[in-house]
Amino acid sequence: TGGESTRRLALSPRTPALVRIPRLGATPPLLDSLLLLGAQPLLLCFLRGAVWAHELRVVGLPARHAFTGAAPFHSPACQHGLLLADSAGLVRVCALEPHPRE
Repeated sequence: TGGESTRRLALSPRTPALVRIPRLGATPPLLDSLLLLGAQPLLLCFLRGAVWAHELRVVGLPARHAFTGAAPFHSPACQHGLLLADSAGLVRVCALEPHPRE
């Protein structure tokens, strides 16, 4: 429709925060997780009494890209994923790779 424009909303940096992301993952078992936002985002995953941490990395972004917001996201194309927002106002849809079999 020709008249559309894309604008970015600049967000001010925030102090680190925890966001609960329930039922995360592409395949069962789905993980309960907490996402620590900030300059060094960290994903804490919980499954059957075990806890492990993943440094959050998004393909195409620097290793220590800061995220200021996150939310659970579920659609047919991205099952049990998450939305990540950065301080530049960009939002990315993200999904975990399938859980490795033990």
